[in-house]
Amino acid sequence: MRALLAILAFSFSFSAHSADRFYGEIHGAVGGIQHSELSFRPIEAHFSVGGYLWDHIGLDLNFAGPLEVGEDDDFTVQLESLTTLSLRFDSPPMDGLSAFMLFGVSRFSVSQRGVNSQGAARTVRENFQAGTFSIGLRQQLGATPLSLVGLYRLHYVDQPINIDSWALGLRAAWR
Repeated sequence: MRALLAILAFSFSFSAHSADRFYGEIHGAVGGIQHSELSFRPIEAHFSVGGYLWDHIGLDLNFAGPLEVGEDDDFTVQLESLTTLSLRFDSPPMDGLSAFMLFGVSRFSVSQRGVNSQGAARTVRENFQAGTFSIGLRQQLGATPLSLVGLYRLHYVDQPINIDSWALGLRAAWR
């Protein structure tokens, strides 16, 4: 772990002098969890921090948790927690607008609660690891260090479950 932190510190010390070397983002997201014939839309909150190793290439660390569960009759699903580490690629901005992609790995927990035919409730919590892909747009808000961010996330799980989200948020950047 110390070696990884040393490598990251060394890499950031030689990073290019981009306008926003470090950033923090907060997003509200509508998640999508599809399992078998059921589909759920839980509401999530995401918080990301990151920094650029070189111009337009950086690392992103994302954390998420539930705001509201997704429901389908007597069955509810929610994303309990999510942590993602990604490599970030940004396009050069044009009139303050830039596109970005994130490729990473995620660990997350999903809880499912259902009621059986006898009326008894049962809760199941599952932990997953996934490859993650995100694509989005970022619009700089004038001469401020703030940007509006919109993105789509897909967490690939090699099981009969699909997990994705659409997010909208705000980004603050600093040197």
